[in-house]
Amino acid sequence: MSSEVQFIRPVQLATMLRDPQQQGKTVVLDVREDDYEGGCIRGAIHKPHAENFHDGDAVNKVIDEHLNSPSTERVVVHCMMSQVRGPRSAKALASALEKRGRAGQPAVLVLSGGWESFSAAYRTDPDLIQPL
Repeated sequence: MSSEVQFIRPVQLATMLRDPQQQGKTVVLDVREDDYEGGCIRGAIHKPHAENFHDGDAVNKVIDEHLNSPSTERVVVHCMMSQVRGPRSAKALASALEKRGRAGQPAVLVLSGGWESFSAAYRTDPDLIQPL
C-alpha cells in the first residue's frame, strides 16, 4: 500500500477552483480543529482531523459522504500549515480508497503550506476565500 501523498501549491489549487471547466472536479477538505478561524477556502468541507480520521470507519464515512461523485477527480486536504494533520488525513484517505480498489480515484493531494499559505496569497479574493 502506498502511503505517499503528493502536494499541490496554493496557486495550482486557485487555478483549478477558478476554472469553469474544473467545476465539481475538486473537493477541498479542511481538517483544522480548534484553529479553524479566519475563514476557509470557498466551498471547502470542514472535517476536523480528530473526529473524522481516527479510525477506518470514520475515514470511510468521509469517503461515502463526500467522495463518491464520478465527477470528483481530486481531493485536496489541508490543515493550518499542512505539516501534520493534513498529510495524515490525506494518507488515511488514500489508504482507504486503495482498500476499496479506488487507488487514485480521486487523487488525494495535500495543500502545500495549508490554510496559512493559501489565505496569505488570496485573503482579498472573495471568489476563493469565505469568511467565517
